[in-house]
Amino acid sequence: MTRAAAIALAAGGGLLENCVVVITDGPTIGTAGNTSVTEIELNPVSTTAFGQTARVFTTFAPEAWPGVYDLANNAITELRDDFGNTAKDVDATAPTVHTQFPWHLGAAALRDNYVEDATLTGWDTQVGPVSNNRVVGGTVNLTGKTAGSILDSTFTGATITLGAGGASATLIRTNVQGATVNQTGTGTLSMTDSDIRDGFIVAHSGSGQLTLTDTRAYNHGSATADVIASGSGQTLMNDSELISGTGAVALVNNASAATMALARIKADGGAFVKDAAVTGASMSVTDSEFQGCTVSQTAGVTSGTGLTISGSTVRSGTVTQNGVGPITLTNMDVRGSALSNSAAATRGTSFQSSRLSSATVTQNRTGGTGNDVATSESTIEGVSLLTLNGAVDPGMNQTILNRTRITATSSVTVTDPAAVPVILQNSEIHNSTVTVPAGGGLTTQSRISMSGANLGAFTGHGALIIDGIGAKTLTAVNVNRLANRGFDDTI
Repeated sequence: MTRAAAIALAAGGGLLENCVVVITDGPTIGTAGNTSVTEIELNPVSTTAFGQTARVFTTFAPEAWPGVYDLANNAITELRDDFGNTAKDVDATAPTVHTQFPWHLGAAALRDNYVEDATLTGWDTQVGPVSNNRVVGGTVNLTGKTAGSILDSTFTGATITLGAGGASATLIRTNVQGATVNQTGTGTLSMTDSDIRDGFIVAHSGSGQLTLTDTRAYNHGSATADVIASGSGQTLMNDSELISGTGAVALVNNASAATMALARIKADGGAFVKDAAVTGASMSVTDSEFQGCTVSQTAGVTSGTGLTISGSTVRSGTVTQNGVGPITLTNMDVRGSALSNSAAATRGTSFQSSRLSSATVTQNRTGGTGNDVATSESTIEGVSLLTLNGAVDPGMNQTILNRTRITATSSVTVTDPAAVPVILQNSEIHNSTVTVPAGGGLTTQSRISMSGANLGAFTGHGALIIDGIGAKTLTAVNVNRLANRGFDDTI
């Protein structure tokens, strides 16, 4: 009978509790172009009222699907198909159930989704916002989505596939637990103010940019990494927090020729890897804090401007630059950590306005050109080591230690470039050592405080103060100058 007839029968007290009533003009469900009319089976609970538990017949399946039906409003407020997809919406018009879930796609590839009170206007060709959605343990295919954002949603144990051609995908205020988000198109994938927990991966395989902002990622479990960028576009992470555990991988860019840039990041454990085996690109870190982390640019990187870290803190971790170009450290606080670039040609190391405490910085150029600098009010203390290694530098670039303070039994070893004197100026050395190459060194306007200052490798000096009990060890030419107060420039 029609819905109107069923309402009239109930109003007249003519219902029989053991007699099923079939509503032949139920609501139409499905997304645009893929709809179905419905027939609703209801059981009366008295002579004047129906229960809301329903069996819903559609053209999508030969059997009835269990659901909840509001006769007064002709609304299916909950429906579950034969693949375990459940859509629930208590609104009188039930848009999620009626017009916002792709019931025709129910199959092994779209199953076990739980969607509640959502705004999902046609997932197969979705262009509007996806909001207030809860998907549990399912697979959501939004490759037809060409516009719009995913807002205020929760995905648990789910796989969300995004990306249609050059369309961008944006997730805002989204909570993802044990789930996978895969951007397969060529557009940008961005996440803002979102939480990623327990095994979640961003796998970006398109050519667009990957951007994470105000996002937190925790404990990727057995997955390869919390965040994977496999596309050829830039990888940007801003104002975010990643906690991955020591030895785990937090973020990896493994197939991109574009820059990987981290800004205002707080990381506890985990590794940040720029790994591009074909052409490669630069990696930069700005105003960030790393605790027990590994930051590395791998040997596969064959082009770019190197690894740059500024305004950041590295504690109990390692920073390794294996690609081309220099490693540049500016305004850094490095404690109990090791920073280095691997043995290769055309290297450079710049350590500026930074503090090195109980840590090491090692430069390993084997040839080619490059420039090494430890300067601009830097401090080396607490059994730290700054080593600038390598072969003779054809570029004839001098190593300059300028406005540098070396204290507390620390050491600076300079063996590159061997043919050019090292310059130490405007600096202080306290109970520490500076080892210079065969080419010698020049020191000026500096102060050395220790027992038995050894400047045997420095071939020249001026405006130098040496204090402390013990003999001064200088080169022969400078020892001879000590005999004449007019030429002795040490105190």
